[in-house]
Amino acid sequence: MTEYRQALAGEESEILDFANMVFSMMDKPTDFRKLYPAVYGSNNFADFHLIAKDQERLIATVAVKPLQLKLFGQLALSCGYLGTVCTHPFEQGKGHMRKLLDMAVVQSRKQGLELLALSGQRQRYNHYDFENAGPIIAYCVNSSNLKSLFKEHQYTFQPLEYQESSVLDNLYAAYENLSMIGQRSKQLFKAYLAAWQGSCFVLLRNERAIGYIYSIGENILEMAIEDPSQTLQILYDWMDFKICKNFDIRVPAHCKDSIRMLGEAAESYLVSDSMMIHIFNWQSVIEKLLIFKSQFTYLLDGDAVIEITGEARLRIIVQSNRVTVKPTQKKVDAAFGHREGITRFFSAQGIMQEKNDVFYSWFPLMLSIPAADSF
Repeated sequence: MTEYRQALAGEESEILDFANMVFSMMDKPTDFRKLYPAVYGSNNFADFHLIAKDQERLIATVAVKPLQLKLFGQLALSCGYLGTVCTHPFEQGKGHMRKLLDMAVVQSRKQGLELLALSGQRQRYNHYDFENAGPIIAYCVNSSNLKSLFKEHQYTFQPLEYQESSVLDNLYAAYENLSMIGQRSKQLFKAYLAAWQGSCFVLLRNERAIGYIYSIGENILEMAIEDPSQTLQILYDWMDFKICKNFDIRVPAHCKDSIRMLGEAAESYLVSDSMMIHIFNWQSVIEKLLIFKSQFTYLLDGDAVIEITGEARLRIIVQSNRVTVKPTQKKVDAAFGHREGITRFFSAQGIMQEKNDVFYSWFPLMLSIPAADSF
């Protein structure tokens, strides 16, 4: 008889060996300790894994890693990132993962998480009310774009692992100064910046550390620098450092200054959703992210009522760029199913699908989980 339950302390090695085996069989040789050292580099990760066992044999796992998403250091969203989803190849098609994912959703709701996020195949996770969200822009930059702007190099790059601890303190402070971040402990900061076989390079000017770049190959996934106005100069120097003719840089939708600069210089760009999400607390998530957006965009005054069928009916009021979201019994201006609501309010597709915008151009909301925090 199959047992579905929370993993216990002492089962970490078994979980790690099982995940490495399944992913190696299904894709390519995988070592989760190297792939995600911030989680699997220690031996105390059982508490956020759910497992299926048949006669003491591990046959499926799923993990929900807690994540506090900090907004300007003033607000926070209590999130969970779902990952390490794997079933033994001989056990697939028997419903084990459906059972574990159902448990993950129920448990996350009980724990008070406001939303769950994941990356994966849409047709698979739609069954659990996950939908695409989190607009992000990937700019393609080539040598011609930047050589026309700069003639001299000003910045150099060094691998993080060769830096003194004081430099790490400065980089951590630069990260904490970003407007939307996953909460990382300083102790594990270097481990996060090695996730997914990525590398972190310290950015130096006149031998002084002024920020960092987290990249996979030549492509930039995260950047924190003292003076954002120097972004294009830094990218020009990065291209020379990596000896490449082109690269991509991912920019969340709330990074308006970077979007403006790259929009003027990059060869092309692609707007896409960066994750899939399932929302538990619609009121809190919409209110916090609208407040966050109001720091970048002056929101039009308005009053609208939305309904997520069977989950929430909310009145959204914006007055003088101040946001209030509260339950109501007033007449609904527009109603959506769970996945429809995610698309309408958290994806760039939402506004494009609407015939009439009754929400005063408040949406889509800006939601971005840094790649190094993804799971």
